[in-house]
Amino acid sequence: MPNCTRFWKVAVGAPWAVSPSEAQRCDSHGSVSLQASQLALLAAMASVRFSFSADGNNFYLFVDEGQVRIVPWDCDVDLGVWYLPTALSVDPRQPWLTSPWRYNSKSYAAYTDPVLLWNLEQGRDPEALIEELLAGPLDWATMDAEVVEAVELIRDEVHADVFGVGSSFEVRAHAVRLFLHSRWSALAGQDVADCPESEGLQVADLDPSGSVGWGSLMVDSNNWGPGLMVAGEHQCTGLFAHAPSTVTLQIPEGHGELSGGAGMQDWTRAACGDGSVFSVWQGDKELWSSDTVLEYEPATTFGPLGVQPGEVVLRVEENSSYSCDTSAWVDLELR
Repeated sequence: MPNCTRFWKVAVGAPWAVSPSEAQRCDSHGSVSLQASQLALLAAMASVRFSFSADGNNFYLFVDEGQVRIVPWDCDVDLGVWYLPTALSVDPRQPWLTSPWRYNSKSYAAYTDPVLLWNLEQGRDPEALIEELLAGPLDWATMDAEVVEAVELIRDEVHADVFGVGSSFEVRAHAVRLFLHSRWSALAGQDVADCPESEGLQVADLDPSGSVGWGSLMVDSNNWGPGLMVAGEHQCTGLFAHAPSTVTLQIPEGHGELSGGAGMQDWTRAACGDGSVFSVWQGDKELWSSDTVLEYEPATTFGPLGVQPGEVVLRVEENSSYSCDTSAWVDLELR
């Protein structure tokens, strides 16, 4: 009889190795069976989505009529519900270098992942597995749609909950979408969203430059990944320009219509600021201005605005405070 007890201890984090032949025998052992590939896939998916279960410890195994079944837990933490800014700062390709949990919380020894090491010993190709997951069960567009569907399914019940968690529900829902897109894009090395081709010039083509109230002016990206996200909706192109900000665009000959949207880049915190006012100027003429735009409101669209060759200025003004005014111009297009 193979030492399957020892194998499963290795699988859930015991610090010793197991041979491939032993794993194969444990896969096929009649009395208590669990395909090692299932456990490997679970561990890989935890590592892919990285947060706090990537060490392989946050799941249980139990025997159900001779079949060992997996019960994952703390998936809310995996999706960054408690520590989202921290989770988003972790490089999913190098969590052992960037995670604040890169050491054993009891012994303070350096982090090790026995499941990952075991998979590498089997000759598995991590890059191929990541590609397979992102194209299949972890396809971002499919998961994003499932998040939206789940939010609609439980929204009324959450807001009716006597513990009063409804006030943060919408922010949490948007944060999950931001987390998934940022992590998946980091793994893929590119924006995983379906970004359609533009018929006109996009903002990156217009030589944007200027000043912002916090951080730096970012083109087609935010602090956590490619593109921008306003109220849970991903936008492939735009500017992150924290208020108060002034950004100048260069309008070339042969183009005369500017359109786009304005909103607050999702930032995992609601009711943090009192909003901003967006406006578009050419010379001393105001072409468009918004009402006060608040966090987690859908982007306000404008245009097409008639513009002339030369400079167009995008302004964002804070109200009483610029705290949390994570202003973003999205889907800017010049035709």
